[in-house]
Amino acid sequence: MKKLNLCFIIVSIIVCACATKFSGVSVVEPEIGNTVKDLQPLIKWEQSSRADVTYDVIIYEGLKVKSSNQRMVGKMVYYRENLLDTQHKVEETLKPSQDYYWSVRVRQGNTVSSWSLYNYFAFYGVGYSAGSNLPFLFKTPEK
Repeated sequence: MKKLNLCFIIVSIIVCACATKFSGVSVVEPEIGNTVKDLQPLIKWEQSSRADVTYDVIIYEGLKVKSSNQRMVGKMVYYRENLLDTQHKVEETLKPSQDYYWSVRVRQGNTVSSWSLYNYFAFYGVGYSAGSNLPFLFKTPEK
């Protein structure tokens, strides 16, 4: 029985090796991959260290690649610029049971930063999963 427990611990450590790196403004809510509470979600991000800035928000439909669990960014469905606060309630109703990607950037006059993105790498012992320069994924609830 002790050998079985030790093997389980070793396999658990190998399977769970992963890393995530963020660039740009840090997002707060929704957390990556979570399902939001309604079809007009509240999205939040951390305040920029720069003074006198506004924020732009963009949302894309998420597309699933046939015959796999992979997703990719689809068409833009929502965009707002010059937001003063570090949170925004989406003003249009999104589709139920849909994946969406979103991002935020800093605007200072006519100068804008890059969109906030993340990279990840996860090693599963016999394979791995990786993604780079991705906007942040969330899912909408059923109706």
